[in-house]
Amino acid sequence: GRVAAGQQLGTPRVLVTGIPHNVHHNGGRIAFGPDGYLYATTGEAQQPALAQDKRSLGGKILRMTTAGRPAPGNPFGTLVWSYGHRNVQGIAWDAAGRLWASEFGNHSEDELNLIQPGHNYGWPQTEGRTTLPGITGPVVQWGPPEDSPSGIAIASGSVWMAALRGQRLWRIPLDGSKTAGSPQDFFVGRYGRLRSVLAIGPDTLLVTTSNRDGRQSPGPGDDRIWVGSNDGLSLFDNGHFKRVVPGRALPHPQAYNLLAERDRVWIGTRRGLVLWRNGHLETPAELAPMASAQI
Repeated sequence: GRVAAGQQLGTPRVLVTGIPHNVHHNGGRIAFGPDGYLYATTGEAQQPALAQDKRSLGGKILRMTTAGRPAPGNPFGTLVWSYGHRNVQGIAWDAAGRLWASEFGNHSEDELNLIQPGHNYGWPQTEGRTTLPGITGPVVQWGPPEDSPSGIAIASGSVWMAALRGQRLWRIPLDGSKTAGSPQDFFVGRYGRLRSVLAIGPDTLLVTTSNRDGRQSPGPGDDRIWVGSNDGLSLFDNGHFKRVVPGRALPHPQAYNLLAERDRVWIGTRRGLVLWRNGHLETPAELAPMASAQI
């Protein structure tokens, strides 16, 4: 029968071409900002000099219309919103509309940055905090063994940041454009590598694991999506969220990216897209053509 509007995908179309890519350092996070424009993060594709080249789309945060054109107010009249990035992995906006981004460092410092239009975030000249003129340093930094950040979300006045190599969830309390206290880590080593974080309410987070990305041996039931809130920890069980005792985990196949849309959450996996709505998963046949999508 005919599929209702809002329950099917249209034909994919390319918005932007010419983004450098490689085996590593590809960024890849996309989100609509509170201004209604689409933001996309790119890595420098293992070519560090691209991050400082404002003509290149590599090593940047891009801001565009839904037609893939430079958004009004972009600092250079191009798609580029900020530059000097190595590999931005997560972006989120606070209640005041400020854009925050998590970024992979090289060997010494991973970063949480407050993004401002036209600013240079230093790579490859700097990594971590710096006093060099013309370069904006991070608000918070960590060593890769305890972090290697991926997705971030903002809820309850804090940045919540997933850590891959660090295998934990970080909470960074905010006071405007600064931190309000020392970062705290949770679930250290309990669920393995954490990839994406999505706020679906003022005090509720969706978090995905990333234990089938080839960096370690997956455990039974990997990969997983779990929900953290003031009421405790819940995970998927047969397509529904159920509250569970911390330490248990229930399966979801290779969830990588999360995107909220009104009352729905789209989940990007190695197998394609699935949809979470009204507390359960929907995998209609219309999603099947996306089965080869690589997130």
